[in-house]
Amino acid sequence: MLISARYIDVEWNATKQVKKVFYGSPIEIIKKSENNFFIETITFPKRFFYFAFRIEEPISNPPYFLFNEIKEDLLEIIDPKTGENWWIAKGRWISESKKRNYGNKYVHESFRTAGRLELHINDITIEISNRTNNFSVEEMEFFLTDFKNELWSIILNSESVVNAELQKSTPNIFNEDTILYVENCLNSVQKILNDPKFFLVENQQLVIKKKVKPVRRTFRELTTKPNSKTFTSRIHDKSYNNSENRYIHFCTEKLFFIFNKMLQVVERSNIQFSNMAKIYFEESDRLKNSDFKIIDKDLFIQEAYEIKQRSLNFYTELEKLNNNLLPSFLDEILKLNSKILNRNESGNEKLITYRFTLDQIFEYLDHSIQSRFLNGKEFETHPEYHIYNGKYLVVEFPDFIFNVLSKYINSDREISITGNFIWEECEDFYKFTCCNIKKIKGFDRVTYITHQLRLGKKLDNSNDLFFCNNLNGIEYGGKNKRTLKVKYPFEIADNFNDSNYINCIFEISGLANYIKYDNYDFLNWLEINSIKLIDSPLLSDLNKKRKDFKKYERANWQVAYDIHEKKDINHEARLLKHRAIYFENLSNKYSELEGKINSIINKVRKYKLNFRSLNVSKSSHFPNSMVFIQNPNYSSFYNSFKKFLLNSNLNLNQVDQLIEIEKMGLVNISKLYERWVLIKIIKILINDFGFSFISNWQDKLIKAIHDNKYNVEFKAEMPDRQINVTLTYEKVFSNDRRPDFVIDFEYYKYHYNKNNKEWYFEIPPSISRLVIDAKFFDDSSEDHINSTLDELVDIKGYDDNNINRVYIIHPGKGIIKRKTSPLIWSSSCDYGHNAKVINTQTILEKFIARTRSSNHKQGHICFIPSKSIEGSIDNLKRLLLLHIQHVTTVLYSKKENGIHLDWHNYFCTTCSANRDELIVTPKPTRKGISFNIKCKSCYSEFVENFCYNCKTRLFKNGTKWTYHRTYSENTTHCRCPNCNADLYQLTNMDKF
Repeated sequence: MLISARYIDVEWNATKQVKKVFYGSPIEIIKKSENNFFIETITFPKRFFYFAFRIEEPISNPPYFLFNEIKEDLLEIIDPKTGENWWIAKGRWISESKKRNYGNKYVHESFRTAGRLELHINDITIEISNRTNNFSVEEMEFFLTDFKNELWSIILNSESVVNAELQKSTPNIFNEDTILYVENCLNSVQKILNDPKFFLVENQQLVIKKKVKPVRRTFRELTTKPNSKTFTSRIHDKSYNNSENRYIHFCTEKLFFIFNKMLQVVERSNIQFSNMAKIYFEESDRLKNSDFKIIDKDLFIQEAYEIKQRSLNFYTELEKLNNNLLPSFLDEILKLNSKILNRNESGNEKLITYRFTLDQIFEYLDHSIQSRFLNGKEFETHPEYHIYNGKYLVVEFPDFIFNVLSKYINSDREISITGNFIWEECEDFYKFTCCNIKKIKGFDRVTYITHQLRLGKKLDNSNDLFFCNNLNGIEYGGKNKRTLKVKYPFEIADNFNDSNYINCIFEISGLANYIKYDNYDFLNWLEINSIKLIDSPLLSDLNKKRKDFKKYERANWQVAYDIHEKKDINHEARLLKHRAIYFENLSNKYSELEGKINSIINKVRKYKLNFRSLNVSKSSHFPNSMVFIQNPNYSSFYNSFKKFLLNSNLNLNQVDQLIEIEKMGLVNISKLYERWVLIKIIKILINDFGFSFISNWQDKLIKAIHDNKYNVEFKAEMPDRQINVTLTYEKVFSNDRRPDFVIDFEYYKYHYNKNNKEWYFEIPPSISRLVIDAKFFDDSSEDHINSTLDELVDIKGYDDNNINRVYIIHPGKGIIKRKTSPLIWSSSCDYGHNAKVINTQTILEKFIARTRSSNHKQGHICFIPSKSIEGSIDNLKRLLLLHIQHVTTVLYSKKENGIHLDWHNYFCTTCSANRDELIVTPKPTRKGISFNIKCKSCYSEFVENFCYNCKTRLFKNGTKWTYHRTYSENTTHCRCPNCNADLYQLTNMDKF
């Protein structure tokens, strides 16, 4: 039979009639045998929605898909232009009014479902492997299997967080008590099978004449066959198919299913922990034997370009600032005088010279300035004019002179004017009108000066006061040195708040007072007329980058560790080795469990066969009979089985629903991805952060997956940390938007009562919200994900006016072209380093704009359902860690003997150990307190610090769990996520 296949698209009208057919590329049909063929197709096509089949021979029955074991007939369409007929998957009709992108189309589940399905045309079968652009069918099958295994793992793993190190990840269902209950069950089953309860069933059978127990048929046989040796007789057989045995058989079947799934979980965990141990051992050895670090060349170049762009922007801002500064008063008066001299004509007028102070603009007359002093003497007591009744002096100038003088109003400034004047007495003041001005001269009673200074940090709680580190070559600050405080005009100080200005050396000219106090010196800039940049950290950094680039090029971008880096590397190697031993022990623990579970499965399998050989059926109905009271074997089984279910946190309804989910075949990829992420989030919160879920959460989870529910809440608590979590799957917002996951962390804000010297917390507790959307973008780009993120924030309002964190989870690996860190996650994750881009033109501008501070508020991470990249789960843990760490609290008080730690709810970022297992050491600085945290269980260390510029909390979690932006040359240095300040440079300024 001649069959062809190709991608097509169909334009339909509103009445479901074909208007036009568009043809895409043909699909190769591979012959496997005489009547079996194979094709490969793609999900989520951007064009050509349908894979279509053309059958060029008559067929007896319409072709159909076998989709999830359901028969679905294909839809025949005819191209109006060519008359060719094509068969496509029908699906459901979506009108244009309902969905703009897919309007007026039949959309079948195969459009978004990866996996295998079959097409049947008469006696021909075509196997269709419907894959995604980036994932093969085999990987999608692994995805589905992993989803089911993880669901079982999390249900069986509900009480996994215990204190004993080797039991930390051991599920509750695997503990000794649970195994003992199952063994008791099986011992009881063995005894039941040895002596099963039965009842007699009457049957008929041929027997010899002398043993016959006659029935009606016996008498007929005696009449018709009197000489026969055998006759039909009544007999009584034992039947074991009673209600009690049916229930025991049913429970045995459930045990067999549960322990088979347990075995899968154990085998998978054993392999997983064994692989992790191997990876950690190898990484530990690699670091231990490493003497060189590899510098990311592309990231280094990006950092250099960013510094260059920031320098250019800085120079532009400084130029604008200078353009807005007032020129020197005396220089402007000289220019004005030159202008007057050029305009004047010679004459013999009688000229008078007066000196006026420029006190304030007089609002009731145009071009007028009020003056307190005339010719150096206070006007109200001037001896020549005998002014009384508090009258004051107002001087009216020509507009071109007033326009200049009005910029320099200051009682310490005077002008001398030679010309003609009109004197006029008004009700409240005397007015001088300047006419025919021949000469003007300016005087400043405040010193005009030029200083070269290095800008320091802004004083706390001040808008215009800054420290100065160096004035005209004299150092200030530090030990045994006086401090210099500088006050700038507000419009200047507002610019100096930018971290780019800190540590810059400027040459500043203007009017200033210098005052010496007991403890510090004070420089007060009254007016600044010029700011010239002499040197800046940006310029120094750029020059250093240029030199280092040449050095690294010669070294092939491999650089030897310095002594401090090598010390850190050796410490990290020891931590990795300790963690590897931990995973190795876990693997051994699961290996032991494998043997126990296999032994149980073999017994259960044997007993299942025994029940079948006894023709015992299964029934879930528990017979409330005396047998389960009087017979010790039945009673023992029932009691042990109940204890098993109770101790394992399972019930039979859950098992039945899990069995239904286990039968799941081809499903919507996007929906499967969402549910897979849901399971992983719960698993991380339990296993990695130690939260305990409550309120029948297993039932809710199973129903959310089985019944397609939304607004499903999962509540978890951690009383020791005073943090509670509410995870909502498909929460409906007030604007009817429905993100996939909303995680609310409930925590307390504390305040210190100085009177009774006690801490108290606010009621009600505060809420910190993380909103996550899982997007299975099969083939996407960084720009596409960023635009989708902008849509979630700007259109759907997930951020709630920048209150919530908003993140996208996607399977796109390596999509970030311009990284912000050399760490392992940098090519696939953006932990809120990149701010929104607005009106940018070039690629460089776009990168600079996106690396503006965003304080981890909006971003995206890669999370891949593929066995080849299992480490991507660390990306999700890192995101949750980011959010949880920012709701932790540390309470301390200052005592005479130092800092006293009152309480904290830190936890170990590696093993989730609580406060009792942590050693917290406060480190006082002049700008605040930082905290060094060491874990006694796994020896991990992390630090809570703060930005010296904006006080934002910062967590240095080591190279594996750090989520801040770091540098190509040193991963321990990071930028503030809020103000983008270089924390290493700011830390070095602590002495100021």
